[in-house]
Amino acid sequence: MHFTILSLNPGYDRWALIEKPSPLPRVTRAARAYSLPAGKGIDVARCLHRLGHEDYSCFTFLGGRHGEAIREACAAEGLRLAAVPIAGENRLNHTSVYLYSGDIFTVNEEGPTLSLSEREALKRQVKEELASHPDAVLTVCGTACPGFTPENFCELSRHAKETGHAVAIDIGGASLEPLAGTAPTLLKINREEFQLAFGFDGWERNETLLRWLADSGIPCLILTDGAAGACAHTAEESQYALLPEGCGGAYSVGCGDAFFGGYLSAWSEGLSLSDRLRRANACGVSNSRDLRCGAVDAEEVRALESLSRVCPAP
Repeated sequence: MHFTILSLNPGYDRWALIEKPSPLPRVTRAARAYSLPAGKGIDVARCLHRLGHEDYSCFTFLGGRHGEAIREACAAEGLRLAAVPIAGENRLNHTSVYLYSGDIFTVNEEGPTLSLSEREALKRQVKEELASHPDAVLTVCGTACPGFTPENFCELSRHAKETGHAVAIDIGGASLEPLAGTAPTLLKINREEFQLAFGFDGWERNETLLRWLADSGIPCLILTDGAAGACAHTAEESQYALLPEGCGGAYSVGCGDAFFGGYLSAWSEGLSLSDRLRRANACGVSNSRDLRCGAVDAEEVRALESLSRVCPAP
């Protein structure tokens, strides 16, 4: 199974680790700092790579000094980028981690505005990629740079389905409802975002949920809810995954991306729905132990899979 990943608003992230409160009211000194290329799709690619799944391409837009830094850092990690060059410069994001309190504060830039030619180049290359990989899964991870619209996402989703490909989506914001309307194979979303978008809580397996699944044409819906775990619904079954007790780390950023990457890797291996959730949960927990988004540890994941608790709906 090949994953054609869309990571259409990448950033070069700068993390500052602050160990103690500052004596000055408006100045804080970081004890350590590091940089990392990021974006939901890049995080998913990093997770797949670390789990040993190399059959993927991560499509993105790169431009300017930050774009070059992203390209070089991803190459150093061994991540497989398929980059469309753009005239604008990729965003630079800032995260402050207050180690003494556990607080995390992030500022994400909006990202460059795409031209029509840049947008069309990306769509053309993705369609070519799908044509060359009959087993490809179009994997939409996160929102895009300004200029790439929800309808552009929907065009690619519809094209993938019309040409016999599965579609997996992990997205929020303005593109969520339109993309859900294309009946993707898999929709993974935060529980609260789902409720805001569709007007009901999809956590319980009940008549409202089953009617929504039938009407939407979506074969599999996954909802995540932080420390409460996750659930997966299909027409045939619902499975609930609880986090392993006492195993989580302190860093929540990127856990959802690692969860998605873990689920995809297990899906590619033909595992059952419950075992996919075990892998996904294990990856989310592994991510929480490392500040780097998607930087799961494969051995740790294997150990955590055995501790992940998954049970069917009562």
